[in-house]
Amino acid sequence: MFYSQQSEILRDYEQSYDRHLFAFMMEMDDLVRAAPDSLILWSKLSKLVRNQQNLEAVAFYKVADDEFKVFNLVGSDISNESSFKCTSCLTFFTSPDCEGNDNSSCCDISYFFTQLGMTTDEGYIKEIRINNRCYGWILFKLDKSRKDNGFNFQLLEWLGRLVAWKYGQEELISKQQGLQCDLQQLTQEMTHSRLFVRGLYREAPWGVMQVSNGRIRFVNSKIAEATGYDVSDLINKYVSELLYPDNGCILKLDHFFAEIGSTGKGNMDMSIRCRNGRPLVYMVKGFTFSADDGIILFCCDKTDISVVENSLTESEARNRKILEANIDGVFIISRKGRLMYVNQAGCEMTGYSRNELTDLDLETLFPFNKGLEDYFSITRVIRRDLSYHGDSQLLRKNGEMRYVEIHGTTISLGEKEHYYFSIHDITRRKRNESELKLSEQKYRSLSENLPDCILRIGKDGLVTYYNSVSGVLFGDENITIGLLVSYLPFPDQKKIFGIVNRVITTCVIEHIEIEHFSVGEDRNVTLDWSFSPEFNDAGECYSVLGIGRNITLRKEAEKNLILAKEKAEAADKVKSVFLANLSHEIRTPLNAIVGFANLLDKPEFGTLQKKEFSEVINKNADNLIWMINEILDYAKMESGHLKIINNPVDLKEFLFGIFQSYRPKMNLHFKDHVEFRLQKTFDLKPSVKILADVNRLRQVLTNFFENAIKFVDEGFVELGFEIETDWVKIYVKDSGIGILKENQSVIFEAFRQEEETPSKKYGGTGLGLAICKRLTEAMGGSIGVVSDKNNGACFFVRLKRLV
Repeated sequence: MFYSQQSEILRDYEQSYDRHLFAFMMEMDDLVRAAPDSLILWSKLSKLVRNQQNLEAVAFYKVADDEFKVFNLVGSDISNESSFKCTSCLTFFTSPDCEGNDNSSCCDISYFFTQLGMTTDEGYIKEIRINNRCYGWILFKLDKSRKDNGFNFQLLEWLGRLVAWKYGQEELISKQQGLQCDLQQLTQEMTHSRLFVRGLYREAPWGVMQVSNGRIRFVNSKIAEATGYDVSDLINKYVSELLYPDNGCILKLDHFFAEIGSTGKGNMDMSIRCRNGRPLVYMVKGFTFSADDGIILFCCDKTDISVVENSLTESEARNRKILEANIDGVFIISRKGRLMYVNQAGCEMTGYSRNELTDLDLETLFPFNKGLEDYFSITRVIRRDLSYHGDSQLLRKNGEMRYVEIHGTTISLGEKEHYYFSIHDITRRKRNESELKLSEQKYRSLSENLPDCILRIGKDGLVTYYNSVSGVLFGDENITIGLLVSYLPFPDQKKIFGIVNRVITTCVIEHIEIEHFSVGEDRNVTLDWSFSPEFNDAGECYSVLGIGRNITLRKEAEKNLILAKEKAEAADKVKSVFLANLSHEIRTPLNAIVGFANLLDKPEFGTLQKKEFSEVINKNADNLIWMINEILDYAKMESGHLKIINNPVDLKEFLFGIFQSYRPKMNLHFKDHVEFRLQKTFDLKPSVKILADVNRLRQVLTNFFENAIKFVDEGFVELGFEIETDWVKIYVKDSGIGILKENQSVIFEAFRQEEETPSKKYGGTGLGLAICKRLTEAMGGSIGVVSDKNNGACFFVRLKRLV
């Protein structure tokens, strides 16, 4: 209709105006009709109008937001010389007096031009209206050189109508497309609905039959099973063929179908003949849904109905008993928030009666978690996910706070959806969890502060816990939760893995001592490991607890104790030998003294013989005194009463003096068999001073000389010294019997000698060299021997040299 009006206008123009203008209008009309793309249309139309009318710019705007009067640019054409820039979006202001009036005269056109950066003298604007609504604007900007001379306002009016027609056509196409989409969606929904309904019919717990013109078009398996027919046997049969051949039944069936045809529904008791001839009475309800669906019959055995009714009654009573016997509080709440049901456990849990709970608001029960806000949050979850599970806190009527676990879902009651909440009191569980957490914290604190290594190993052999001491032992980089125990850096990993498996299998505690290398301490340590089973409530071993106690100090103490015991036993043995030797050593000189003293009174011995007797007595007396002095000196050392007074000593002078004083005794004892001499280079050596106690140094060297007298039969005994930077080595060298290498450390111990048998050849107490060692060390020096068996010996002391 709209476009026919445009055609009439064109005919009027053809009669009233020049042919050129009419041809231009026809060209625009053809362009609007033929353009497939709106963007291309408005761009071409803008260019056509601007060129024909010699305008500076032409722009088309279409409504984007009718409520807020917003218009978007859909097409424009601007001359190259123009500085005019069309804005992509325009709005116009409606004065308060014209609010709700769509008349363009109410629009502030000057504000419109201001948005375009031009004045009302520079162009024209045409409003596009459809059904008394503003749908857009056409903008004409005049060439500055011509102003409005020659501008055809009839053309502007016609163009406005043409554009309005096109805008209306686009809106109709858009609405048509929307309607087509809605139609397709409705078609799909109807198809899905048909399939859904057909599926419901097929799986319904009662008989369903679809009848058209008296013939069965669909029947579900329930009717087929009840009548004994196959479904395929029943399709296309007349319903009347299933009834008993009696006119009364056929007539009732006709009335039944007629009632459904007139009212859309009907009821009837239908007696159907089964395949085996047995009658089956159905209560039938019929409905019409559409002409295509025909009549839908729902058939239910009357016997089944009574059974179902009884079952429903029993089920309701049983469910009510179950709800009332439930230890959890059950709350059923309508969508509007009204409490429809609460069981006895719910009343006891909250401390309120049913009537009190009906009038109670949720913020009273749940003040800790913002009551209503949490309730609406839970119901949103239920509506979206069909179920909710979470914890909250509930305030009882007496003010006691209880922890509860809430499970929510939806149920249908009386064809209305309700919220079903099961609330379980978990206060005891929460307290137990809190106590368990506290206990675990205490256990961890205890295990972390114990000096023992603690490992927990699961049945699968994986480490489930270890304390910091274990990290120090194995190294933090070598142990982690979830590590297989066989990968722990035990010295014997297979053995430990076997022990863990045995403990899990036999449930018997096993112990083992292992020497580890402690990564954190960078040393070897000994641990006493105990691997014991841990049991669950069912009495099954679920893990192994390994506790390793560091017994390094104890093991060292045991070793030291064993060594001390061995030393004590050796010392006891040595002392026993010493006492045996001492009795022999004392008895021998005493016997000589007593024996030869008795001979001095005998007249039969001459003076010369008595002189020899006196020398024997004196010699044995000296030996006895020497022996007693050694015992006394050692006793002083043991008791700590030995005093050392170190002073500077001129070594050459001292050695020469002791050599001269001891030479007569040496010559008297050795005669010409042994040479007692000073070091060959003694006179050539420079004078040197040492720090020593003169008397104790003389005692040491005298002991060396006495040993030489005892163990040298021929050869030499040499006294000398060597300078060694900060030390001076003083030695006594001989050509005696020498000492075995393995005995050279023994001879400096108390009561020890190289030969310790009762029938030994050489006498002595075994204290001399021990005393020498103690004296030398007390003077700040050291003592030693260099010897080979049968090749002599060189005893020496090193003392501090004074510069």
